[in-house]
Amino acid sequence: MTDLSQVHLVALTGSLDRSAGAERAFRAIVDGFEHQLGMSVSLAAHIQPDDPEVRTRATVLRPDGEAVSHRMVTRMRSLIASAPRPAILFGFQINSNVVASLANRSLPPSRRLPIVLNDRAAIDKMLEVQRGSGVLGGVRSRIFSGLVRSTYRGANAVVCNAKANADLVRSLVGSEGPWIETIYNPLDAKRFQSRFAERNRQSFQTPDAPLIVSHGRLHSQKGFDTLLRALERLRGRGVQARLRIIGDGPERGALEDLVRSLGLEGVAEMPGFSTDPWAAIEEGDVYVLPSRFEGLPNSLLEAIALGLPSIAADCPTGPSEILHPVGQAGELFPVDDVEALTDTLQRMLADGSLRHRMAQAARRRALDFSPEVNAAAYGDLFQRILDSPRS
Repeated sequence: MTDLSQVHLVALTGSLDRSAGAERAFRAIVDGFEHQLGMSVSLAAHIQPDDPEVRTRATVLRPDGEAVSHRMVTRMRSLIASAPRPAILFGFQINSNVVASLANRSLPPSRRLPIVLNDRAAIDKMLEVQRGSGVLGGVRSRIFSGLVRSTYRGANAVVCNAKANADLVRSLVGSEGPWIETIYNPLDAKRFQSRFAERNRQSFQTPDAPLIVSHGRLHSQKGFDTLLRALERLRGRGVQARLRIIGDGPERGALEDLVRSLGLEGVAEMPGFSTDPWAAIEEGDVYVLPSRFEGLPNSLLEAIALGLPSIAADCPTGPSEILHPVGQAGELFPVDDVEALTDTLQRMLADGSLRHRMAQAARRRALDFSPEVNAAAYGDLFQRILDSPRS
């Protein structure tokens, strides 16, 4: 059996800053490789990190904001070629997976590394994001889809963060593809829970003014417009609820316009991005994840770790697995169904005993996603790859 403490890992991601859920997940996974598996790690990122903790360690594929080009592959190729052996190449998210694969394939066969790709979200939705309009957009989409399919088929393994996404990847690559594994995102729930003690969720923090909370990038994927519309209907039914959405992104202007058009000024607040949003989230009485698609959303994992009774959109991958069995730690509603979300919110806000039971179950459920479980699963996969003739 291979001693992983003697194995080097070359890891590529888009951004090394902890600015969003995927970035936090990457850093947590790599921390497990280093501190629990004992592996040495070389980090690469598309853009220069702001975080001084990793800035000096990182190979940047697009220095000084350079445009996307073949030079990214060339720089990644040099990093792979110079890595001490034995080693594994680890790509994280769809674009990084493609770049890592192209760089690896450009080396002579004797210098290539076994490659593990990490797929983060419903892959069919991610491929849709790449599609442009018109004939040229369609051509680009078909080229990119073919490149992704080839990338995944050529890997030793593809790790998905939800079982539903693993099924989608299997459909993409076919029966002759790589090992496809499901390893859930790591979450240090004990750290959250040592900072925020369990509290009684039967009563609201502010009497007669329950606070609904959510956090994430202000992007159409996240469905915050659905949540705002549900809040307007809820208040129309006489429930004087408030809303706090923490995060920033390209949809801020559109969402602020929607707040005004729905008459929610002073009721719905969007304070912006925070590197430490958890105290502001923990103050909430109910958490809502209204996303149109996800992978395994860290935001929902963080919410249940904080002991928030939660409501999530039943999007193609992620929430139903986090909240399993549904009804204990939280509830699901159909994607973009404003009326169903309004009904679920009204029922949960009206029932203090239900909220408290869900809060207790949420804290217990969060412990299932521990860093130790994540690192052990990756360690088993790495050893199988290194000890297999396929590598």
